[in-house]
Amino acid sequence: MCKTTIRERVWRGDAVVSKMKELNFHDSHDQISVKEMYRLAHVMMQHHTPAWLSPLKSFGLTFEDLQKGMYCLHCFGYTLQKEKWHTYWICSECGNLEREPYLRGLHDYGMLHKRIITNHEAREFLEVADRFYVRELLLSASVNRIGKSKHMRYKLRMPQT
Repeated sequence: MCKTTIRERVWRGDAVVSKMKELNFHDSHDQISVKEMYRLAHVMMQHHTPAWLSPLKSFGLTFEDLQKGMYCLHCFGYTLQKEKWHTYWICSECGNLEREPYLRGLHDYGMLHKRIITNHEAREFLEVADRFYVRELLLSASVNRIGKSKHMRYKLRMPQT
């Protein structure tokens, strides 16, 4: 059994192409074709999982420890309420009006918990009871839908940083 170091077994993403060329150079009789190289790259991309460290775990918190609801950008209170026939949310503490505070809530959910959400999970996290209204919020905030009807899930769109 050959002893190899981690550095020899694990390659950084930017070093894969140069490492493959180096292997091809050393073993010229065992070269892979360009077509095989593209297939290999495709398989690697399919099975790649980006490194994601949960911010909750790094601080010793659980999802249940998070404050649920939507917060006001002006006073940071969790007292936003939607007026029935209006398109904005009103903070009952400071009177601030906001059009899309649910986007911040869904972004927080995606960054802190998981990127795929159901209508039920969104209603619980945003503290909004109306499932039809939450469906419209999710459709405006998601990249695509996964599944149908009762089993519908939404992949949240994360803002570029």
